[in-house]
Amino acid sequence: MNTTVNTNNTTRLKMLTRRALLCGLAGLSLLMPTLPPAAASETRSPQPIMKQDRRADLTILGIIMISNPGGQGDPYRCWPSIQNQGLTASQPCTLSMQVTKGATSVTFYFAVPALQPGQATNVTVATSLPLFAPGTTTLFEADAFNDVNEQNEFNNTYSVVIP
Repeated sequence: MNTTVNTNNTTRLKMLTRRALLCGLAGLSLLMPTLPPAAASETRSPQPIMKQDRRADLTILGIIMISNPGGQGDPYRCWPSIQNQGLTASQPCTLSMQVTKGATSVTFYFAVPALQPGQATNVTVATSLPLFAPGTTTLFEADAFNDVNEQNEFNNTYSVVIP
């Protein structure tokens, strides 16, 4: 009799396990979303690839300024250094230099050659204006007329303020 009870209990346990497993899988399938099968001719479009901005990008690295009040010619000289930080050669463009003292402002323009990526050039500026006088502000702008389509149009200026 013990053998029969054991066999019945084992059979009953197997049946309960199967039912629980089937019910569990059925319940689980209700929680999982189902996707319709893809048609044989359906193709998925590729994800967009972000392209690197390859345009030129001119910036002024710095300015060397000297005064020579006792020398011959224009007593004030400066050399703005302009670099193309972009990935494409730039077109030739114009550098502006605006000198302001009080209510008076004068602007000069200088040619900048085309620059290869990473290349820099110094523009020679000679003037009789007192660039170093107290209260003088000198503002330089590379690509003053927006001749070059750049990655960043907001890094083209450099100012020198003499308090």
